[in-house]
Amino acid sequence: PYIAALVLPMLTSIVESGCVVGISMVYDKLVVKQRDKQPGSVAGDQRLQLAVVLAFAHGSAEGCRLASVLAGAITDKESYSWFSSLCLCVVMNVLNRLGWMLWVQSHVKYRLFGIRLGDSSVTKLMADIKVSFGYPRYLAPAML
Repeated sequence: PYIAALVLPMLTSIVESGCVVGISMVYDKLVVKQRDKQPGSVAGDQRLQLAVVLAFAHGSAEGCRLASVLAGAITDKESYSWFSSLCLCVVMNVLNRLGWMLWVQSHVKYRLFGIRLGDSSVTKLMADIKVSFGYPRYLAPAML
């Protein structure tokens, strides 16, 4: 349980960032490139649809992290392995908010796959969504 408590938040972040990259690629192919092909098309603001999908991805990841911490606390009453998971989640959230996780992911992806991942409108929008949709998850345990 101790290893699972440490590994699950990191794997959840990796899956979430993979989803964001996939959403970004699909959005670019189906919305941005299609709009550029049509003559006379007006560039509008389609970020609301993108924001909803990104918020769902981030909310699901945050919910998974919260559920894992609560499940660890409930199932193993004698152990405090859930506390290490909670601390790791807090540290990862702080690093995420400061942009260091994106920097690390960018360098790892470049070294492993040769893919450059820089700042884009999707990563900036995701950073805003993480602030607005990430903090409400802390209200449920605080009310308990």
